[in-house]
Amino acid sequence: MKKIIFFILFSVFIAHANGQNSELQNLINRAIAGDPSSQNGLGLYYIQNGNKIEAIEWWKKAAAQNHAGASVNLGSYYLEAGSKEAKYWYLKGAELRDSLAYRGLGLYYDRIEKDTEASLKWLKKGANSGDVNSQRILGFWYYNQNDFSSAISFFSPAVERGDKSSMKGIADSYYNIKDYKNAIFWYHERAVQGDLESQCQLSYMYTYGQGTDIDYKEARYWLIRAAEGGLAQAQFNLALFYSRGSIGLDQNEEKAFDWFKKAAAQGHPDSLNNVGVYYYNQGNFEEARYWWELAEQKGCKYAENNIRRLK
Repeated sequence: MKKIIFFILFSVFIAHANGQNSELQNLINRAIAGDPSSQNGLGLYYIQNGNKIEAIEWWKKAAAQNHAGASVNLGSYYLEAGSKEAKYWYLKGAELRDSLAYRGLGLYYDRIEKDTEASLKWLKKGANSGDVNSQRILGFWYYNQNDFSSAISFFSPAVERGDKSSMKGIADSYYNIKDYKNAIFWYHERAVQGDLESQCQLSYMYTYGQGTDIDYKEARYWLIRAAEGGLAQAQFNLALFYSRGSIGLDQNEEKAFDWFKKAAAQGHPDSLNNVGVYYYNQGNFEEARYWWELAEQKGCKYAENNIRRLK
């Protein structure tokens, strides 16, 4: 599962603590007087300033007064350190019905004890308590199991809360079950937010009429945005369309080569191969070999056969 370490941030405390000595002193005074929220906030101040010993001391003082956030922060600290002590502190937070503690236990069982059943149990408890990160983690877990219906069920509440990663996840899930209308809706949501992969996928769907009518103008618009944004797959696709004169683009070998080179510079296997093909067709066999060998190293299935043409 995706690595997530979280601390409960009290932005007011931290902003003042970093910027105004008087506020920091007030925070210290309140913590010394026994206020658990201040003790937790002071722990956050110390952890952000590299003083782990003081941070742990103040979190433990707050946790002793049943401050759930401090227990979670301790759990997160020890989880980051790979320590089984994380479990103790997360359980204290869970006893206080803290949704972040539920998530923490889910991550703990996944990373430390490698107990998938226990991990899913706690993550589901977090998800059902409204924790968006738990919902997202579960969505991607089920997605990776090819259980797209379950993935959608966990992505959905996270999407309703505006979680961007879950929007991409739910779009991919709908696409895999061939529900193209819902897929294109969510790809569009992420595309307008600037997600390059969604822009590229949206272009593909407009090109081939998946969930929509074929619309080359829209296909070009989103593909160019993704390519200019630096996505290697989009650069490769745009190069192919220029080489073929497709989706309303004039055939232009020079532009095709330029976009293949851009994608190849990022290690895109088929682009590396196609740059080699370009040099081969120009009679520059040494340069062709160079690019084909790079493509072969990246796993391009065509490169090995192309190299044989040089022997």
